[in-house]
Amino acid sequence: MSAGEKAEINIQAMSKFIGWVMLSLPAVILLLASIPMFFDFHSTFMIYLSWGLFMAIIAVGVIYMNTGSRFKFKE
Repeated sequence: MSAGEKAEINIQAMSKFIGWVMLSLPAVILLLASIPMFFDFHSTFMIYLSWGLFMAIIAVGVIYMNTGSRFKFKE
C-alpha cells in the first residue's frame, strides 16, 4: 500500500471497527461454551453453533469492510 492509498483511508474508524469485531469473537465463544456448563447440557451442537457464529462474524466483518467506501475519508 502506497502513501497515497494510506492517506485516503480513515485508519481510526477502521481500527475501531476491527476492535469491535475482535471483541465480539471471544464473547460469542465464551457465551455459547458456558451455556452447557450452567444447565448441565452437553451437546456438540453448541460447539458447532459457536464456531459457526465465529466464522459468520469474520465473514460478515470482512465483507462489510471491503464493500463500499465505508472507511475512506469523505470529501
